[in-house]
Amino acid sequence: MLEKAFIISFIVMAIWGTMLNGMIFGKLGNYIVNNLPEWISKPLCDCFFCMTAWYGTAIYWIIWGNSGKEWVIVVILAMGINITIGLLTKLIKTE
Repeated sequence: MLEKAFIISFIVMAIWGTMLNGMIFGKLGNYIVNNLPEWISKPLCDCFFCMTAWYGTAIYWIIWGNSGKEWVIVVILAMGINITIGLLTKLIKTE
């Protein structure tokens, strides 16, 4: 399960990274952030922690999709991994 959580975590971080300013989908990311409400833009491209629940669910069901109980655990683990990465790299500000 932990392996699946790390895979999901890194895929979501990769998707988030492509939406940053200057990256391949940066213009799309800017458009979403500037034209959609925050509660939609954050899970789509602006917050890798928020993105994990949605993208992680889709990734889990596309790749493995075999257990509802495992899905919940794996996605929550992936969220924890992403929040830890964000705090350790100071991508998430705690002040």
